[in-house]
Amino acid sequence: MSISPLTKVLFIAHREERTPFLKYIQEQGVVQITELAQRDVRESFPDLSREDSGKLNDLVTLTSQIDFSINFLSPYKNKKSINPAFPGTGLRTTADLKSLADSVNIKKIIDTVFRLNRDLSEARNQVTRLESIEGTFDNWLGLEAPIESLKETASTYQMLFMIFRVERKAIEEQLDGVGDLHVLTPISISPNYSYYHFVCHKDKRAAYEEVLTRLGAERETLPDYTGTFSQAHKKIEKEIRTVKDTIASLEAEAVKLAGERERLQALYDYYTIEKDREELHNELVSSAGAVYIEGWIPVKRVQEVRDHIRNAFKLVEMATFEHAEDDKPPILLKNNTLNRPFEIITSLYGMPNPKEFDPTPFFALFYMIFFATCLTDAGYGVVLTILLLFVVIKYRHSLGKNKIVHVLLIGSIFTIFLGAITGGWFGDLLPRLPEGSSLKNLGNSIIVLDPLKDTIKFMLFCIAIGVLQINVGMAIGFAKLVKNGESREAFVKMLWIFFINIAIVLVAEYMSPGMVPPVLVKVCIGIILAASLGIVLFSQPEESFFARVAWGLYNLYGCTGFLGDILSYLRLLALGLSTGIIASVVNLVAVMVGQVPYVGFVLAAVVFIGGHAFNIIINALGAFVHTTRLQYVEFFTKFYDGSGRPFKPFGISPKYMFLKEAVE
Repeated sequence: MSISPLTKVLFIAHREERTPFLKYIQEQGVVQITELAQRDVRESFPDLSREDSGKLNDLVTLTSQIDFSINFLSPYKNKKSINPAFPGTGLRTTADLKSLADSVNIKKIIDTVFRLNRDLSEARNQVTRLESIEGTFDNWLGLEAPIESLKETASTYQMLFMIFRVERKAIEEQLDGVGDLHVLTPISISPNYSYYHFVCHKDKRAAYEEVLTRLGAERETLPDYTGTFSQAHKKIEKEIRTVKDTIASLEAEAVKLAGERERLQALYDYYTIEKDREELHNELVSSAGAVYIEGWIPVKRVQEVRDHIRNAFKLVEMATFEHAEDDKPPILLKNNTLNRPFEIITSLYGMPNPKEFDPTPFFALFYMIFFATCLTDAGYGVVLTILLLFVVIKYRHSLGKNKIVHVLLIGSIFTIFLGAITGGWFGDLLPRLPEGSSLKNLGNSIIVLDPLKDTIKFMLFCIAIGVLQINVGMAIGFAKLVKNGESREAFVKMLWIFFINIAIVLVAEYMSPGMVPPVLVKVCIGIILAASLGIVLFSQPEESFFARVAWGLYNLYGCTGFLGDILSYLRLLALGLSTGIIASVVNLVAVMVGQVPYVGFVLAAVVFIGGHAFNIIINALGAFVHTTRLQYVEFFTKFYDGSGRPFKPFGISPKYMFLKEAVE
């Protein structure tokens, strides 16, 4: 079934060896921890309880502070760390991380980061505030009176205000309506606002303010400076330069500290591992002297773990036992090297439940063929293969491990072969080669089918592989029903297999009379009538005969859905043709612009490379999406539920470092 068998396991560890044992199972990553459900244990130790070690909150705070420090230092990092976490290259271990943690004063680094962050924030806020004040001063530089003299006196009131698009004459007229005990002095004028210095007798202040408010005047708050606005402006410029010098000094310190960023990343992973272990510790139940850990473990790892416990621990016991019928074990898929990358397609849909087959080995080959059919260009396959191999090798411990990358790599390799036998080499590049050239002769010699010339044959090929996959899906569904003892449903599934395939034979005979011998046609008609009768009578377990027949006829009408499923595979035809046509158009345009004098060669190269790059990206994405859709909608629906839950062992998942324990 391509599902690795799991067994339930119970560990009992004495308090003295609890921490090293938890560390061991975390580094091994082979046990999925579950709630303790063993009745014997709970009955024998009714006082089981969870206990808080008191370390978790400190670790949560510490990892949060380290994460903040890493993000703070990111803008200041160098291309090459001044102070790398470890000398040399290669995988590291958790022991390496512990040694680093013991040697680094992490609190000192964090305190420095928080101080720099605080000081920089205050300095930048101060610059923003000063620049804002400086901006307002620009409008009042023409006022020669000292700022401190612009305050209210015993007999006069004065203010600075700005007003939106109101002419001075209009303002004067309104103010004159109050009286003549005022002076309005224009300071500066901008396209939208005018700026004024206003002085009036104190007794008329309220009346004048009412007029100015009605006109829309906005009062300017006097800054806390002495001297004229021009003098204050120079003081602010000097203050800004001083604060910016402080910022430059703080940023230089941050750049220097950024050399610790790689070590901070390593320490973040180390303390996160510690935090995860403490979280588990707080979730486990304990008695006065021991901790009880229940979970799931792959059967193939049981003996290895048991032997290690026997050799490394004196106060730890391990017991395995069969799971109960109502248990729902997690699912761990087990496939060969070629099929393993396609497990990601299965998991994105949903893991199989314990009563199902793993669909991965059944659709993997179809997936490769469908992906290649959507591209049908060997040149594109070569480009994708080279790029993806580079990713796999260069980033072998990160992106190169991603199963989707490997799915695309395998599909690209298949594209080379399928593209070669369909004559696709960057569109119609092969026919454009000189007649009699060895490359052209070699390419033509391996062509089996040209989709652009033999479109009907290519269409029939797409339909044929679609029908084959649907049959495989229905056959798996039949086997699943037989395995689970659902005999009636299995019988109906078998009838549907006969019905669909015989219907295809009869449709082929109708479209091409004489294709099927007359005797075989009669046999096929008899089989399809018998299958139809069986579907009508047995597809629904209704007690009433009439209800059963009515539901059976309704289910038989559902055969039209199979026609839709088969026609859905024509998307392979559409994508395969579009890839070749667009590639050929790119070549045609490249040849046309290549005839431009002087710059033709450059333009042709740009069109050729850019056009084919765009076509590769768009159609590779389309091939991935539509091929995946065919599995989910047309194939999985014939037999697959996908309601299982994945096996998630307690382990190590570093964010930054490539650890040997995590890679294994």
